[in-house]
Amino acid sequence: MPTRESILDAAAAEMLQHGYAASSLSAIASRLGLTKGALVRRFPTKEALAQALVENLRAEVVSQRERSAQAYPDSGIRAMIDFLVELGTASEAKPLAAAAAVLITDRTSPTFAMTEVVAVWRSALAAFLERALQLGELPEPSSASELAEYALITSIGEAALSAHVYSPAARGEPLHFLRFTLTAAGVVDVDGQIDEVLARRSAEVAG
Repeated sequence: MPTRESILDAAAAEMLQHGYAASSLSAIASRLGLTKGALVRRFPTKEALAQALVENLRAEVVSQRERSAQAYPDSGIRAMIDFLVELGTASEAKPLAAAAAVLITDRTSPTFAMTEVVAVWRSALAAFLERALQLGELPEPSSASELAEYALITSIGEAALSAHVYSPAARGEPLHFLRFTLTAAGVVDVDGQIDEVLARRSAEVAG
């Protein structure tokens, strides 16, 4: 019997290719070389698979929030950039994360797990921006909650778009919309800060 992770990988691949509504337990089972009956003993419904995929993303968001805060304790802006870069990398490298991002924007997918993961994502962004306000990285008066809401919408949209755009060149520059958001909010040298975070990440991967 395939592992739980391999089942979720198959479900993620199916939902990325066909969307939630057009995916089926039979098609997911076929990807695994299983009968539908064998699959439903582990995941009785398509909704259960979707919930597991979104829970995977929620756990990734929680974990990455802590890692980014520790990596940049003296900069809320850099911590937020690092957080979004790492989540974007996860979406590109892991079908589970990419499928979850797509499910959030798919109107046919169930909403039972979406509210929680979106709230956790928004909370992380708001915390980074509140820290940026405390450190003087954002001009007064700025609304951390409003900026977090806007950054959330653009980052989820960008993640969902990236899941369907397979050419790296077509994706353009990393965090394209975040650059506009932070610049409009009055953050100084946004491009330089993003480049710094990307360079540090590249050095860590190479090392």
